Amino acid sequence: MTEIAKELKRLRNELNLNQEQAAEKCDVSVGTWQSWEQGRHTPSAAKMDHVRATLNARNKDVSKHVQKDGGTQTTLPLLSVSAEAGSSSNLWQTAIKSYMSVDRSVISTETGADPDRLAVVPVSGDSMEPTISAGDRVVVVRRGATPSIIEGCVYVWRSSRRGVILKRADWRDSNTLILCSDNERYSDIELDWDNQEAWECLGQVVRVMSAV
Repeated sequence: MTEIAKELKRLRNELNLNQEQAAEKCDVSVGTWQSWEQGRHTPSAAKMDHVRATLNARNKDVSKHVQKDGGTQTTLPLLSVSAEAGSSSNLWQTAIKSYMSVDRSVISTETGADPDRLAVVPVSGDSMEPTISAGDRVVVVRRGATPSIIEGCVYVWRSSRRGVILKRADWRDSNTLILCSDNERYSDIELDWDNQEAWECLGQVVRVMSAV
């Protein structure tokens, strides 16, 4: 077993996670995680940094549940990339910038999601106005292995040409997905869902935290 494989197994065991749970938290498939832990493949330096940031932070009580003021506190990772609500040129960065402390039960009730699957992304641009404005932050449920794209919901998308953007999903038919802006000044983007390798859906927006 390689040193990297040993480290991955140690990080996972310290959090009492199975391989599927560890893979989900680190945004990789369970098959990828298994190949890393078995030493058959080695994660890139950037991916390994992401794994360490995600699992080490939780192991060091950065995001463990803490009783505070009568409530259970947890932390959400604040990502160091802005999701452009407009024409985008930013590329997704896997590094976590910091963490936001929130009440676990409140955020779970407000989003209807497991807080361990949530992340916070800052917003720039105006294509989603008046719903989402520049300076806002959006709480995103990280996309699982087999999620459905729900018509009318807002998602974080990534492409090699446009970077990371926010758009609303609109199914034209079973194979054609339209990424829509709420601001009518911006054009929609049409995707052939059976041939959309250039695009990746990173997660669904479940809450908007308006800029003060």
